[in-house]
Amino acid sequence: MATRKTQAKAEPGEGFVYAVRIEVIQGFSLLKIGATTAPYERFLNFGNRASLFCLSPPHKNFFENESILHECFSSYRIPRGPAHKGTAELFNISMTYFLESMPELELKK
Repeated sequence: MATRKTQAKAEPGEGFVYAVRIEVIQGFSLLKIGATTAPYERFLNFGNRASLFCLSPPHKNFFENESILHECFSSYRIPRGPAHKGTAELFNISMTYFLESMPELELKK
């Protein structure tokens, strides 16, 4: 995954997998692993709580790769609260651990 400050562009049908540090409460942050077709806008949605945004190149199987990463780091997943359905995309890992431990992903064009 690359780290850049430029606005990423994707072809129709392509998207990105990302990881971003989110400050949950002052002095404590979690890693959010997600997928998006608009990474610049997605990062802006996190506001000033976000830092260390990490982004894959554009590719067609971005939702599949997001699921692979969620499974890989599932033992670090933070459970979603009782008012929400499904599972959270927040993980109690550092960005360094994420980058060093993530599996090889196939980026289909």
